[in-house]
Amino acid sequence: MNSTSNYYFSRKISITTNLFCNLHCNYCYENKYSNRSFDLDRTIYKLNWYLNAPTSKGTVIDLHGGEPFLIFEKICQLCESLWSQTFKENFIIHTTTNGTLVHGKIKHWLQKNRSKFHVKLSLDGCEKAHNLNRCNSFSQIDCDFFAQNWPKEYVKVTVSPESLPYLAESIAFLHTKFKKIQVNFAELIDWNTPNLLSTYKGQLLQLSQFYTEHPYYLRCSLFTLNYLKLLNKRPLHSEKLCSNGRKIAFDIDGNEEYPCQLVLPSVCGVKKAQKFRQIMTDSHQVCFISNKCRKCPLHPLCDTCYGANFIARNAVYKRDLNLCLAQKLKIWAITKYDYNRIINQVNTTLLQEDKCNNIITMQGIKKILPALLQLESIFQTI
Repeated sequence: MNSTSNYYFSRKISITTNLFCNLHCNYCYENKYSNRSFDLDRTIYKLNWYLNAPTSKGTVIDLHGGEPFLIFEKICQLCESLWSQTFKENFIIHTTTNGTLVHGKIKHWLQKNRSKFHVKLSLDGCEKAHNLNRCNSFSQIDCDFFAQNWPKEYVKVTVSPESLPYLAESIAFLHTKFKKIQVNFAELIDWNTPNLLSTYKGQLLQLSQFYTEHPYYLRCSLFTLNYLKLLNKRPLHSEKLCSNGRKIAFDIDGNEEYPCQLVLPSVCGVKKAQKFRQIMTDSHQVCFISNKCRKCPLHPLCDTCYGANFIARNAVYKRDLNLCLAQKLKIWAITKYDYNRIINQVNTTLLQEDKCNNIITMQGIKKILPALLQLESIFQTI
């Protein structure tokens, strides 16, 4: 078995399997629903070509819906065809699912092939939060099945304005089942919502308390910061923050390549998708950060999605400014947590890696301390 995984790869090929789903999530960005699914022969032919060109870390074939398991039989045919051949490239097949259809023969097939077919579950938190986002579907999902069969996979949480008040409760619940939790704010929706900052602040403070009481949990992605980005001597103004560029995404027609599964013709139309592809192809000439953001000392820690920026605001560097203060609030809350965690540590037998991480964390916090002190007066009053 090779070491290729959904988080360790040289190349990711995203195949749009189908444009239909059995749920209607309140943040879904797909705007073109149909009963079409991918062309099996064409997809096998293309993948054969790629898999005979080896890379250093291998290839992830990502099956992207819709809900892929609505066409389970066709996905089986694709996988069995690839697995029956010998390729020069190491590869795994991966998909993300809402989990509602993973029962009976689908569950049996997945369990049998779990070492070469990896599955990430989309679960938006505790029952209340998930049902607000995803059509009351919580009871249809066997969470334990995913946690037990793919323990190294993240569970994928999407936060909407409706589910935000249950963020901390959701993370605490998910830690009882999953080791790794990936949390993202929904893209391409309106975040100009009342009480956003006060609600978010309350949830972040609850998360801080939760992780203080449970220090051995691997913190969810939303409650972590990469402080090395603050210490990087190279300017970040022209560097991409995501793996866009190592991805090859095929739309439902399967004829043309795109650099991201978000910016496809089925999502934003042919002209916009092709323009984004051209921009990312010439990315060494593109600025990925605006002049306003460049002046902010916190910008290396600020999350953004270039595809969503381009779709919503016609430029990869134009971030959603409705979330600007929310991003700063998150950074303020996490740096306070990390600072207090380190200065209050009494364990003198830390591993060398932990000691190094603590040094990097404190150096990063020191670098942005003036900005954090300015934010203190703002966020204390919210």
